[in-house]
Amino acid sequence: VNEWNTTKRYTRLKYSATEHRFTLEYDLLVPATLTHEAGIGIMTRTLRMWQTSLIACVLHIVDHRDRDLPFATHEMIEKFSVRCSTDESLLRSGEKCPLCLEKFDEEDKVRRLPCLHVFHAIS
Repeated sequence: VNEWNTTKRYTRLKYSATEHRFTLEYDLLVPATLTHEAGIGIMTRTLRMWQTSLIACVLHIVDHRDRDLPFATHEMIEKFSVRCSTDESLLRSGEKCPLCLEKFDEEDKVRRLPCLHVFHAIS
């Protein structure tokens, strides 16, 4: 985390040992008076930069991960999770996907890990 923060501008990577969670913060200063078109342009460029930073951050975490931290590869998730549809209890719980932070909908395809954590399936 410290190595990331000393080499990247406008972003901060934080790690909570108690929650086992990484957080990537992004700073953006926008002038108070902008045309709509200029605002859309700034937001588009910012989202592209954020996506690039997010990918770089994930690669950094993978390359510098502590072997004591829990970590699952794509193959491990595929092998040990069950692909299914959302069920009634999941919908009633109002639970959000821990990856994209969106609520689960009735038509969503999800993966359930052996620990019973659920997240949106992408393949």
